[in-house]
Amino acid sequence: MSQYVIWLLIFMTFISDIICSESKDDDTFIPTHEWQVVRRFQKGLHVRMNLEAGVTEAKLLNKESEELKNKAVMKIPQKDIISDEPLLDTKGLKETLKRIKGDDILKPDEIRKTNKLRSYEELKKEINSLNLIPKIGAEVLRDLLTQHKEEIKKERHDFDNGVEFVRQNGFQEVIYKNLNMSDNQIKQETLKLFGSLVQNNGKVQIHALETSGVPVLLRILNLEQSVEVKSRAIHAMSCLLRRFPLAQLRFVENGGLSVVMKILENDPMRVQIKLVTLMNDLLMEHKQALQDKHNENHDLLVSQYQLVNLEKLLLEQQWCEYLNKLLYLIAATDPEDHDSIEKCMLAMHTVADKCLSYYSKDILVSLQEKYRLLALSDLDRSDEFSNSDFFTNLYNLCRNILPQKYIRNEL
Repeated sequence: MSQYVIWLLIFMTFISDIICSESKDDDTFIPTHEWQVVRRFQKGLHVRMNLEAGVTEAKLLNKESEELKNKAVMKIPQKDIISDEPLLDTKGLKETLKRIKGDDILKPDEIRKTNKLRSYEELKKEINSLNLIPKIGAEVLRDLLTQHKEEIKKERHDFDNGVEFVRQNGFQEVIYKNLNMSDNQIKQETLKLFGSLVQNNGKVQIHALETSGVPVLLRILNLEQSVEVKSRAIHAMSCLLRRFPLAQLRFVENGGLSVVMKILENDPMRVQIKLVTLMNDLLMEHKQALQDKHNENHDLLVSQYQLVNLEKLLLEQQWCEYLNKLLYLIAATDPEDHDSIEKCMLAMHTVADKCLSYYSKDILVSLQEKYRLLALSDLDRSDEFSNSDFFTNLYNLCRNILPQKYIRNEL
């Protein structure tokens, strides 16, 4: 295949009949039925590009008569009046000719570029900029394992950061000083940091306990007026007391239960629910420790939790009466607050064997019927917003608290 044939294939799409008009140019062109060189395309002409000679040629269309041949005198315009744009991109044309000059056969790397059947790795590179990298099953699994390892490293990093924070005397120099400031935003962020440092970190928990972390948090809970600050303080206290019987003992010894009951009598419902949830979690932790006889530290844990004896102390503070009162208030003021109702009933269920006589059977029976109907209603729905399982659990929770004689209906 000659290079001229290749040129012809490239430019064949540009051959067409072009409409032109008068110009001020004095050059003329007399068309015939033979091919002649023409500078610009004229109306009624058939034109072509002679690639071998490098010129544009034109002739009359076959249907034109000899009379037209003798009479037609056309002026060649220097500029196409239809468009100001050049007919061809001469710069691009030169670049194209350079690439094919003297080489009639495509190179192997050029063939690969034009081949539509690309490899898997090539496809990944091409669509990488779109963040749509295809992955096979093995790659997905590998990525998940890598992500899991990174999370473990992150947890370890957080643990080490907590220990380093202690080593740098951060509790005294940062946390306790910030908690003495008057700015509530600073207190909230500091309490958030407190909770993050001690959560699931035994070394930091011990340091916080030894540096009077429990009395500091109790002082905030007892004196602070801001709901947001109190909520953060409850979270920090929860992180400090969980799975740490000695800290729970210090909490009790420093009048923690008196502070709890004061809040449950006077503070907004939101704060009360958070505190009830914390106390219930600690009670459940005590019960699980007593039941977990397979734990190698079972005897030690039992002795430590018995030393705290949290359930007995709460019952002495009228815990049963308070829970019954709280359930009544929630049901009366915001009956659609199912989350708060659930948290209150979970706390009631934990101590039901001691408190049943203090509970209002009418409220529980009413809630049982309400959640039975809600669960049945949602069972008829197949969409993603169905809460049938949630309402069923609440219905069963009512049944588990009530004595058998009050259980009247089944789902």
